[in-house]
Amino acid sequence: LELLGIRSKYLRPQPVFSKLFLLSLEFLVQHCTPLTTFYLLYILKGQQHNNFLMHSIVPSFVIAGQCISLIGVKIFNVKCYQKQTRCMLKVFEEDAKLLHEYVNQFQDQLESLVAAQKQVAQSMEKLSAFLGSYSRVCFPLALNDLEFPALLEKFQGRICELGSWMNLMVQQLRNCVLYPVNKLLSRLVELENHKDEYDELSDDLNTSLLKLVKLSPKCPAKKVEEIGTEYGLMRQRFHQAGLNYFTLLNLLQYQRRIAVVEPLLSLMYAYRSFFRMGNQCMSHDEELDDFFTRVQEQIQSFHIEQQAYGQSTQDYMKTVEEIGRLQPDIYYAEGSPLDKFTAEKNPVRHKRGYLFFKSKTALLTKWDRIYFYTENRNLVSQGRDDIASQILLEIDNTVHASFADHEERRYCFSIGCANAEFKKQFIFQAICEKDCREWIEAINYISQHGNESPYRESLSTVENTSPPTEPTPDNNSTSERAFGGKYDNSSVISFGATTTTPIQFDMLNWSDEEELPTDTTLLSSSEEEMQMMNTFEVKFLGCMEVENDRRETTAHDAIRQVLQARMVHNIIRAVDMKMLLAGKPADQLRLLHPDSGRLKARFAMVDLVYWTSHANNERVLAFTVRRRGRKEGGKNLFICYVLESTGCEAASEICDAIAESVKTALQSFPINTPS
Repeated sequence: LELLGIRSKYLRPQPVFSKLFLLSLEFLVQHCTPLTTFYLLYILKGQQHNNFLMHSIVPSFVIAGQCISLIGVKIFNVKCYQKQTRCMLKVFEEDAKLLHEYVNQFQDQLESLVAAQKQVAQSMEKLSAFLGSYSRVCFPLALNDLEFPALLEKFQGRICELGSWMNLMVQQLRNCVLYPVNKLLSRLVELENHKDEYDELSDDLNTSLLKLVKLSPKCPAKKVEEIGTEYGLMRQRFHQAGLNYFTLLNLLQYQRRIAVVEPLLSLMYAYRSFFRMGNQCMSHDEELDDFFTRVQEQIQSFHIEQQAYGQSTQDYMKTVEEIGRLQPDIYYAEGSPLDKFTAEKNPVRHKRGYLFFKSKTALLTKWDRIYFYTENRNLVSQGRDDIASQILLEIDNTVHASFADHEERRYCFSIGCANAEFKKQFIFQAICEKDCREWIEAINYISQHGNESPYRESLSTVENTSPPTEPTPDNNSTSERAFGGKYDNSSVISFGATTTTPIQFDMLNWSDEEELPTDTTLLSSSEEEMQMMNTFEVKFLGCMEVENDRRETTAHDAIRQVLQARMVHNIIRAVDMKMLLAGKPADQLRLLHPDSGRLKARFAMVDLVYWTSHANNERVLAFTVRRRGRKEGGKNLFICYVLESTGCEAASEICDAIAESVKTALQSFPINTPS
């Protein structure tokens, strides 16, 4: 039992220094193999043995009279010992079987770990090779960018170095982690082979024993001798196989600890070496630290630029949303209903945009959407997928454009060439009537006037337009402070090529050099007069000079130009104001700062000549102010102010309040006052 490494809890250990045991040991030392002797010496080394083992081992050597192993005697020479030994052997075999299954699973886990680490190393190598291929890709937007490929090459070198470290660690894991486990598995396979051999010899021994016991007393001596010799050889072979088998079972108890602990130790050591190598190479490299610092600074600058671009994009989107809210018909194909009443001051001399071009192939008619533009007396076209543009038609004095009313589609026009060598007619379709009219006007203008540049002429017109001179202060009206007097050029913009009238987007304060007006008439008003005042919260969108005071289209055209100018110039901010309609005796429309109450502008009610709300936006309104004798020759100057209601009142309600205030002021206005 001690040789098997098993102690039974039912057997009490006792000292075994008896003479009988020493005689048995002396016999084993003289006749047994060194391996068996080694195990017996190990038994004597400070161990305690049970009395059952001592009394069962000695008679076996005395009776056998030959070299027989210790375990073989315990199994076959003592009947009671044979039964218990076989039970203990089954325990060992069951333990070896479970150990074999566990080691197989342990090997699978370690192989999975090594395979994953190998895959990481291969992925690092592939990533390094992929980064190197960036310079070979012809990006259309990065042809002149040499800094970014150089940066990727540096990363490629570092990643390749990391991949080599990982490959080294994979080799270390294979040699130091998987090898002990594979060795233990080979020992377990060898143990199974010995088990099969042991079982086979056990069956042969039983067969030989049955032959021996079946001999009759009358059997010849020669036959008895042959069967006895056969039985002795079978016992010798069986005991030798049993000794080897039991020895492997005992060795397995040590190998199971070595084969499980050693791979884990090697695994930790391999990772420690890998991390230590990385720490030494990454932490003490000044060049690498500088490289990391530069890259982080570049990334930070990219983040700042990205945030700035995102902010500008958000501002632009807010502007578009604001314009869409103030002028909801801007996205319509037909445009605003007021566009047909708007007369352009200058003719359209050049045009560009998408048109539907009619073409015929056999019996089929196609309308293709193509981009057209006029350049150097040529009508140039470019398809959606075309890289370059091509000249469709040379616009000379024989070319004429007109409406094509005979077509089944709307807004069609034709361009015909009537020279002697070439006669051709092209049919186009615009998206709206205004676009169609502008194309016809541009083609006819180029045909008649040639290569005159409308942009250069328009620019010279704007540059030659000087701002109005500062007028003499008027005691009854201070509207010149809001427009046409001292103003900041940054808040006045000349819009487009079709108008030279400046548009002001900020309501200026009174000059600091002059004394602020005191509202003595307003402050001295009684409580009854105070009830005649109306207050509205508005935003100042812009103002511009207009030609006349009574036409409805004039005010609507001013609203359209102000809103369109705000969208073109990306103006989001609008000046918050408080509109005050003061009754008697002031009879004024005042624009005040909403917080400080500072006076921005004031107008006499009798100078308000026209007011109206926007046709499509119920929050936008405009009113026209007359400034007497401010033009050359003593003519009146008319300025249209565009506002947006930010309170609960609609624009039409504010216009009704203005109308009521003006009506009240005109009733008390002297008859002899000049108009």
